[in-house]
Amino acid sequence: MSAAKSIVFESPTGSGKTIMLAHLINLLVNKLKNKDEVFREDGTLEQIDTYENGDVSKIEVFREDENLQRVKTFENGVVSKGEFFREDGTVQQIQTYKNEVVSKVEFFREDGTLEKIDRYERGVYLFSKKMKSIN
Repeated sequence: MSAAKSIVFESPTGSGKTIMLAHLINLLVNKLKNKDEVFREDGTLEQIDTYENGDVSKIEVFREDENLQRVKTFENGVVSKGEFFREDGTVQQIQTYKNEVVSKVEFFREDGTLEKIDRYERGVYLFSKKMKSIN
């Protein structure tokens, strides 16, 4: 996944003031887009926070190679879903929340097929259903 990079201005004096100015410009631009982008010291994208009506609607966290690691989705400022990805980008797990408490966890095989589903009620484990592998 490719994302916009930070604007970086070179300072002839080596002063950090120019870098701070660039960071502030990035923050203002992102606020206009309802997004906050966080970069590591090496300039790689670490996280994107997306907002709707002032509430966080999505948090995307990236590995050092800038591949997606996990996504949390929010409804009305409350977490509703968590997705976790393997290094190759395939979905490993999806967690669904009800009233901020996990209600279902889906586990996926490396080939992308659903392996099993764990069900919860008010955060308490109820049962697990394994899926048959199609080979």
